[in-house]
Amino acid sequence: MHDLVSDLAQWAAGEMYFTMEYTSEVNKQQRFSRYLRHLSYIRGDYDGVQRFGDLYDIQHLRTFLPVILSNSKPGYLAPSMLPKLLKLQSLRVFSLRGYRILELPDSVGDLRYLRYLNLSGTEIRTLPESVSKLYNLHSLLLEDCDRLEKLCADMGNLVKLHHLKNSNTKSLEEMPVGIGRLTCLQTLCSFVVGKDSGSGLRELKLLTQLRGTLCISNLENVKHIVDAEDAQLDRKENLKELWLRWTLYGSYSREAETEMGVLDMLKPHTNLEQFCIKGYGGMKFPTWLGDSSFSKLVTLKFKNCDMCTALPSVGQLPSLKHLTVRGMSKVKRLGSEFYGDDSPIPFPRLETLRFEDLQEWEDSIPHGSSQGVERFPKLRELRILRCSKLKGTFPEHLPALEMLVIEGCEELLVSVSSLPALCKFIISGCKKVVWESATGHLGSQNSVVCRDTSNQVFLAGPLKPQLPKLEELILSTKEQTYIWKSHDGLLQDVCSLKSLEIRSCPKLQSLVAEEEKDQQQQLYE
Repeated sequence: MHDLVSDLAQWAAGEMYFTMEYTSEVNKQQRFSRYLRHLSYIRGDYDGVQRFGDLYDIQHLRTFLPVILSNSKPGYLAPSMLPKLLKLQSLRVFSLRGYRILELPDSVGDLRYLRYLNLSGTEIRTLPESVSKLYNLHSLLLEDCDRLEKLCADMGNLVKLHHLKNSNTKSLEEMPVGIGRLTCLQTLCSFVVGKDSGSGLRELKLLTQLRGTLCISNLENVKHIVDAEDAQLDRKENLKELWLRWTLYGSYSREAETEMGVLDMLKPHTNLEQFCIKGYGGMKFPTWLGDSSFSKLVTLKFKNCDMCTALPSVGQLPSLKHLTVRGMSKVKRLGSEFYGDDSPIPFPRLETLRFEDLQEWEDSIPHGSSQGVERFPKLRELRILRCSKLKGTFPEHLPALEMLVIEGCEELLVSVSSLPALCKFIISGCKKVVWESATGHLGSQNSVVCRDTSNQVFLAGPLKPQLPKLEELILSTKEQTYIWKSHDGLLQDVCSLKSLEIRSCPKLQSLVAEEEKDQQQQLYE
């Protein structure tokens, strides 16, 4: 807001609004008009009684809103202040965001006009049962409440609640029974499936207005597939991002068939844009996953789905731009089904592709083209990390690739002829890396990078002809003794690169092979 507009607004508001805008006011005692209705202030490290003066006598105060500056630490509120603030029974907006409060008094239930309650970033462990008496509550914010374990049991009474923001509440054990009665609910960041008497998936059935992001966790507690069907996720057309999480335990016995049935019934609406499956214990994915009807799906992630032996046919998703596959220890190869048999151009819009910690992945690294069909035409970033058994060759044709990161793939042979758009290249721990010209001669002038089975790296020619846009190069190898084959190559590469990093090379003796030979001859003489 422009300063002049702000000044005009404050002038028009008169004594009904008061804003503490400056950090210098934190430790000053303030005097407030008896006509004050709305108060906002910069939260201090310790806000005591002195700062707020006679605020407690203003019974018609409607807004109490602390403002947190960026990068500020959690603050403290004097213990005697909270009970006094809760006596201001005309409050509509009440925020304690970022204060280190361990417990919220039951008297919060007396704020019968309250519409907005923000407890984000506090250290409360339970939500008082009296909160369920706030029948006019419209928004309840509990984000980043790391210690929050339980919500109030009768939360279903808050029938006017539109927004329950409870993201990053990692200690929350379950949702209360009856939360399905909140049919006006539009925002529900996290739904934790109860184990015994807690809320089940069927509570989601009537929450048809949900939109934005929804994370359903502790799905291992779902014992009956029909409960997942009753959730009716396919009717929640306003959801844009969905996370499905199974919690991993060391001694947890998986029920693979049940988990397969649960995931099959949790098919979302085709309007979904971002989807993540984590900890899934089924042996295969449902047939709907990867269907081209999900025409708006942009981001897809598979994490720690340890029992699956194959990936679904995601290559035919028309709008997919970002794909991550992590921690799938039983996947050994990527077959034709990964690309999608019915897709004329597999992954037509994919921009970033990441494979990480696929311990048993042995062969068939995705190729840029096959049988005249171009794959990954728009791929800009490719990362392959810690896939120790991966063999085969690197994609031959990735015209749009700008960033390439390959680390911890001891058996991988990287052999490509040209990456014209490459700007950043990081490679470490591979068996062999060959950059070769179109003629295929490794020793030709255009041969750029070679790593043999002894993990020695050398640059046999200038980088510029084959990688004209390369700006950053990072090299790492344990057995490397030199890098450049000649002084000419060293000078050309140093001039064309913006950043060169050589790390973890304990046996490096010289940058240029010729200097290394000279040093050896001097030793013999």
